[in-house]
Amino acid sequence: MEQAMLVTNLAARTVSERVKQVIVKALSADLKLEVVDTKGRDHATELAREAADRDFDLVISFGGDGTMNEVANGLVGSDTSMTILPGGMANVLCRVIGIPVDIVEATGYLLNRVKDGKTRRINIGRVDDRHFVLSCGVGLDAETVKRVEANPAAKAKFRDWFFVYSVLRAFFSQYRGRDSFVHMSADGIQDEFVTAIVCNTPHFTYFKNRPVIVAPEARMEDEFDVVGVRRFPTTWIPGLAAGILKTGKHVKKRHVRYMKKVERMTFESLDRPFPVQLDGEYLGERQRVEVELVRDGLSILG
Repeated sequence: MEQAMLVTNLAARTVSERVKQVIVKALSADLKLEVVDTKGRDHATELAREAADRDFDLVISFGGDGTMNEVANGLVGSDTSMTILPGGMANVLCRVIGIPVDIVEATGYLLNRVKDGKTRRINIGRVDDRHFVLSCGVGLDAETVKRVEANPAAKAKFRDWFFVYSVLRAFFSQYRGRDSFVHMSADGIQDEFVTAIVCNTPHFTYFKNRPVIVAPEARMEDEFDVVGVRRFPTTWIPGLAAGILKTGKHVKKRHVRYMKKVERMTFESLDRPFPVQLDGEYLGERQRVEVELVRDGLSILG
């Protein structure tokens, strides 16, 4: 019987003690299970690192994408695999690797995968001493994450619509018509942007059940795709929304640069510090960040 740790974030949107107990009962039939609740930020990283040090076979992240990111950071470079049970708002990685977003279906799916025993290693990214699985962003998307994190009550009440409100507020107050203020250097390419997103998957997030696709050809088995925006004219917003939600044509617009299979890049400020996010978690403001690929950095079950 495989030894597994269930790391539960009871503060996540759809996680509760009652639901947790039902899941624990189901998982315990096939796994030697240890259950731990997170106590605060970065605690899931500590728990996952401990599980890897104790040679656990599997760590199950039960929370949102933020909990997933913390667990992944604790498992980078180890032989302990990670999987996810959906407990957040978007549950992006769940959807990307095929795990159902319904918790009952996801638990059954996970148990079947445990019996199959099929894991795979994926490429991930690193910024300073932090890793990301899905994306890293500088500029508008990171500013949006900052605003959302600053108001958890509104996030819980209005959900996806609060993200829309926050990105529009950030755009009109700070990014509309602004000239580029971040210089990027990557694999011999030089360019300047007001915002850039480094993508490990095509799905950046979800608006309700509709995927927001920033980099249509990004894959976790390849190097990164990068989408940079040089300017944000107001008239461009309807086309941007249509592109990321439906057509994918935003990557062909005049103010956009779409770079494929990039392994390493540097972002530097041209004037003031810029905001940075990893997997939808606000990292803070930086004058300079280096982003690099970590090949086969994480083992996942899913």
